[in-house]
Amino acid sequence: MKTAYSYVRLSSRRQVAGSGAERQLSRPSAICKQHGWTLSKQTFQDLGVSAFTGENRLKGDLSAFIQLAKEKRLAKHPVLILEAFDRFSRQDIDASEPVLLDLLKSGVDIHVAFSGKTFTSESTKSLADRIEILVALKSAYEYSANLSKRISAAKQKKLTLLRAGEIVPHNNVPKYLSYDKATKTYKHNANTEFVKRLVKDYLSGNSLYAISKAFNREKIRTFRRGFEWSAKSVRCILSNRILIGEYLGNKKFCEPIIGTEDFEKVQEMLAKHKHYNNKGRTGFLVNVFRGLAFCSACEKAMHMCNQSKNYRTGKPMPEPYRYLRCPSHSTGKTCSNWQHVKIGEWEQEFFMEFLMKTPEVLIAGNDSEARRIKREIGILDARKREIGEQIERLAQAIKDYNFDQFKRRADKLKIENSKVQEQLDALSNELRRVQGAPVDITNLKQIVAGPKFDLWKYEQQLRKVQESLKDNEVRKQIRLLLPSLFGRMVCYTQAGGHGNGAFEVLDRQGKILYRSLSFAGQSTEQ
Repeated sequence: MKTAYSYVRLSSRRQVAGSGAERQLSRPSAICKQHGWTLSKQTFQDLGVSAFTGENRLKGDLSAFIQLAKEKRLAKHPVLILEAFDRFSRQDIDASEPVLLDLLKSGVDIHVAFSGKTFTSESTKSLADRIEILVALKSAYEYSANLSKRISAAKQKKLTLLRAGEIVPHNNVPKYLSYDKATKTYKHNANTEFVKRLVKDYLSGNSLYAISKAFNREKIRTFRRGFEWSAKSVRCILSNRILIGEYLGNKKFCEPIIGTEDFEKVQEMLAKHKHYNNKGRTGFLVNVFRGLAFCSACEKAMHMCNQSKNYRTGKPMPEPYRYLRCPSHSTGKTCSNWQHVKIGEWEQEFFMEFLMKTPEVLIAGNDSEARRIKREIGILDARKREIGEQIERLAQAIKDYNFDQFKRRADKLKIENSKVQEQLDALSNELRRVQGAPVDITNLKQIVAGPKFDLWKYEQQLRKVQESLKDNEVRKQIRLLLPSLFGRMVCYTQAGGHGNGAFEVLDRQGKILYRSLSFAGQSTEQ
């Protein structure tokens, strides 16, 4: 008995709410009942994945199915049920047909619900079936190509009309405006009151953080579903010229929310109180743990803050106070990790205690990064071979039929081939860099990887690395290097008061590599 596998693909996430997914999922059971097949519980779905770019075939669930078929890990006599061939691919036939034929040759039957026909390995030898497959794949490609052109043309037409002063519906208009079909204008809706309050609160002296914190505390929804208010989202609203009725150069797009004078004042205040940027500022150091340190309670990425003035006296500090804190604190959300910790103390312990006790992570991490690059090189090599095969087939087709479309496609493939070669060269250079990185920390790797580990030399080099952390350029390089050494750092701040805290260093599998010296007595229960 044959075992059938259903495959569902939708081009965009918005289609998930429609009937497309339900329609594609409901058919397989009826088809299996009709043919006497067993429907597998294992389904393959690519929701919001494009078949025009081949993303479903290269990275999606379809890619996983093809790999299982190649490795003979599917049930005996497998059948792939498709609604139509355009669910499988919307690429041009030189890219889509070989993949589909290879799948048939591997022993997988393909049943197309639209036509009610099942294609088998014998179909690869049947001229009629081959023509039917080619026509269906070519039609799917041309439909998508033409649709893409129409959508782009419609977008450009709308932008041109908007810039010319006309009012037309547009998806990117802020959510505090609604399009009125009767008057063909944009009018303010209930969300406008929140925007007015934002402006009023900011002009009265409230900070961006204070405003976002208050809105979150009052459970006021953002204009984007599923998001929380933050200083950045408030800044985006306050800096948008649609507050004075302008949009994409159209100065009479809608009724203004605030006057021009108030808007200019808000812009001056935003420029004056703009968040400190690391570029060109002495004393403000790059956070080497950015994207690696996470709150143990809410699992959000920890933020690094700099305090350059004494908040009691108002005088500048001899050295800026740097600390990590959970971002929930600034958005008004409750989190048990409400305190902050000195990041300088953690840096010192990380580079002296952690790497001193577990120097092997340098080698393991470096090897994992090298393996990642080698995997990418392998994928590009395979793509390069695939392009080479396609060019050979097209060369034969040009020789036999001399079609201009074959020539154009061959020229495009040659350009893609050169781009792939450039990527391969770049990855090869990166691999050489990783296997012997230029940062000071590389010497640590060389000492650990050497035939005879010298603890004294290793400790001396660690101290040099720690000293070089005062240089922002070195810190930037180290920040890029750290993700190859470990998975994440879990931060505990709730015990011990200000400036105290504990952290764990975990590998990519979640195994604990190191616990900080202050971990004893820290509570890990949230």
